[in-house]
Amino acid sequence: MDSIYSIIGYSASILVAVSLFMNSAFKLRLINLIGAIAFSVYGIMIEAYPVSVLNILIVFADLYFLSHYIFKKEYFSIVEISHDSQYLEYFIKFFGADIAKLYPEFTYRTDENTKVLLLVRDLVPAGIVFYEENPEGLFFIHLDYVVPRYRDMKIGRFLYRDSLGFFRNRGCREIRTPLYGKNHLRYLRKMGFRRIENDGDIFSKTI
Repeated sequence: MDSIYSIIGYSASILVAVSLFMNSAFKLRLINLIGAIAFSVYGIMIEAYPVSVLNILIVFADLYFLSHYIFKKEYFSIVEISHDSQYLEYFIKFFGADIAKLYPEFTYRTDENTKVLLLVRDLVPAGIVFYEENPEGLFFIHLDYVVPRYRDMKIGRFLYRDSLGFFRNRGCREIRTPLYGKNHLRYLRKMGFRRIENDGDIFSKTI
């Protein structure tokens, strides 16, 4: 029985510790919630009731903030900015290390063929998209970057599901993007992209 208590206690500790490393506030609260529940059970089992009471309070706090994240009304928008914008240059420099880690093959270019979209969430810059277009209606995305604070898929759903009219109005019939690792693969699949059969590193979404 003591070993079961130890497993629950250590598991709860690990979950709480892991939650502190989450970039996403939603993931932090969710993992912390599971850890607090485990600690509450652990406290009851070993009759350490102050531990249980504290963690029950944490459970209610996590549930409150999670419900806020889920049901809160948010506002998204797409702002087209110039490829030679000073703000764009500052944005790329500020998040340069993170961009290089997630998109190692991306090269920041400022030519006239490059189109840039600033993704805004509740009036806060939340992401950036670099793409090129051709007369046949093919948009090729070179960078689809979201700042760490907002990596909860909401920006992606807004861009690739709710804003298809934005692309159609610009003559887009297909969006293509290269693959940048396993995490990017999961993201692309959730956004409705499909692998091009004769080019396994390129994914496509029909508009």
